[in-house]
Amino acid sequence: MSDQMDDAELPVNVDSLEDLLETLRDAKGALSSQADQIGQMRGMFDDADGAIQSAVDDGEHADERLANAILHVEGLIVTRDFDRSMEDEAR
Repeated sequence: MSDQMDDAELPVNVDSLEDLLETLRDAKGALSSQADQIGQMRGMFDDADGAIQSAVDDGEHADERLANAILHVEGLIVTRDFDRSMEDEAR
């Protein structure tokens, strides 16, 4: 038996997935807002050490990962909604 569980075995329900999805979307929105603010203020500060650019790069990477996580959770919600509706029909 594998130590890893596949998505169907994870002990989560649709409501908790919807909460997670909302949190991921909020985080993505906040990150986008921060990136906009950094972009507007960029010329005001010296970035000789590259720390600002590094933070921007990290933010872009995190934004991509959030987008992928959002898509994954949306897919889980659709699957679990379908599974739940099939269970209801079987009753």
